[in-house]
Amino acid sequence: MTTDPHVLPGHWFPGRQILGLTLAASAVCWVCIAWIDRPLALLLVDLSDTAAVAYFRSITNIGHSAIWYGLAGAGLAFSYWRAHTPTGLATTGEWQRRARSFGFVIVSMGTSALAVNALKIALGRYRPRFLFTDGIYDFAPFALNIKHVGFPSGHTQSIVAAMVAFGFLLPQWRYPFWLIATVVAVSRFITTTHFASDVIAGAFIAITTAWIMRRYFERDGMKLAWPSKSAS
Repeated sequence: MTTDPHVLPGHWFPGRQILGLTLAASAVCWVCIAWIDRPLALLLVDLSDTAAVAYFRSITNIGHSAIWYGLAGAGLAFSYWRAHTPTGLATTGEWQRRARSFGFVIVSMGTSALAVNALKIALGRYRPRFLFTDGIYDFAPFALNIKHVGFPSGHTQSIVAAMVAFGFLLPQWRYPFWLIATVVAVSRFITTTHFASDVIAGAFIAITTAWIMRRYFERDGMKLAWPSKSAS
């Protein structure tokens, strides 16, 4: 996920790449739904009392969207305030750019969340708990309460969108950000809150949305990445 070359105005939306990636991700999800999700969930629920699953259960709520909206919103408010505090022009411009960057994080999370929730309602896939209690492994399009549906995973979408977006702002920290996103995403199916394909779909939507939004925000040539201390 390195920074793209300069995106020409009007050419920021990577339509062909998104179509190809969507078809590939859909195929992976279909394979998981057909052959992997159910046996994997039944295996993991039998391991629910183990120390390993307890560890993932303790960290899974790091993916709650309120945490990352809160941090990005606080960063946006602080940067906006600093940009309007009497300082040097160079400092003011840098804080304006940082406010724009935090706005990018919020837009990436919010846009991908809208897509995830729309798909959840439209597809109506039962969460794993219905498989364990009632033997239900099915879809009920437009028929279920959003709390009962799991495809795609919203917690996965929020943590992956946040970490990928912050990775674009701070490229030198992108690998730790990606590690956090991966561990939290994996925790969603290890704790049997979601099926594996729910997590894959949520992560895919988050990554592609953050990538598209970055290209949109950088369409005028102004990069989102903050300069490192060594480069400043």
